[in-house]
Order: sequence, then structure tokens, then C-alpha cells
Amino acid sequence: EQHAEQVKKCQQLQSAYEMAFCTYHQLLSDSCSMYAKCYASKVTAQAEIYAAVRVTEAGRKAEYSAASDIMCLLDVFGVSDAERPAKYQECAGKTTDTSKYNIDYHDTPVALDCDMGPVEVYPCLGQWQYDHYTSKTWYLQAPTTVCTPCVHIEPPTDIPTPSPATS
Repeated sequence: EQHAEQVKKCQQLQSAYEMAFCTYHQLLSDSCSMYAKCYASKVTAQAEIYAAVRVTEAGRKAEYSAASDIMCLLDVFGVSDAERPAKYQECAGKTTDTSKYNIDYHDTPVALDCDMGPVEVYPCLGQWQYDHYTSKTWYLQAPTTVCTPCVHIEPPTDIPTPSPATS
């Protein structure tokens, strides 16, 4: 009876362990998925904002150049008749430096890799059974019960199960 109680307790602990790992698997999978979606949406938003800012930047530069040209042309009226043709030619050949209105567009940061490695092997896969149970020296004296599968994962097919450890 004491042995049966201990077996029951061990089975409950095994099930809790497997369910906890499945929860970890699901949380990591969900986090990676959410990160990928968030990253993609932010890259799209950045591209849209940059496009709008480039239009505004070009407009501001054109506005500044036009105002500078107008100021130069108005100066033509303030010089003598003899100086006017040269002053006008000076305005006509003038280029306005708009570099102070340049905006730096930073590169989009590279997406980080989401490491699913820690959960690639999960409860009920043959490799999981081997890594966590059957390869252990205690397994022959205290075999595990039926594995509790992760409910959020489709069960795999045709996965070989490694042989139990021998002592």
C-alpha cells in the first residue's frame, strides 16, 4: 500500500513536470510568435513614417530654397540699374544649401533570433523520453507512467524511441 501511494505520487509529479514543460513550450512559442508579429508591424510602421517624413523633408527644403531665391530676387530691386543685371544673374545661378534640413534615417534594427532550442524536444517525443527518463539509471527500477502530451502541439508521427538504459 505504501508502495502504491509512492507510485501514485510519482505519477502525479511526472504529469505535473510534463505539463509544466508544455506550458514553458507554449509560452516560449507564443512569445516568439508575438515578437515576430510585433517586429514586422514596427518595420512596416517605420517604413510608412520614413516615407511621410521624406515628403515633408523635401517640402521644407523646397520652401527654404524658394524663400532664399525670393530674398535674393528682392535684393535686385535694391541695387542700381547698372548692378541689377549682375545681381539678377547671381540669383539665377544661385544654389541654396539645404543640408541643415537633412534628416538622418536610421537603419532598421535586425530582428533578433528567437531561440526555440530549449523546447525543440518536448514531452512524449522519443528523444524526450530518452533524455528525461529511459536513459536514467533509475528507470529500470522505477519506470515512468504514460507521458502527458502537450495539448497545444499536434502529436508527431514516426518518431523512433531510444532504448531504455541498462545497468
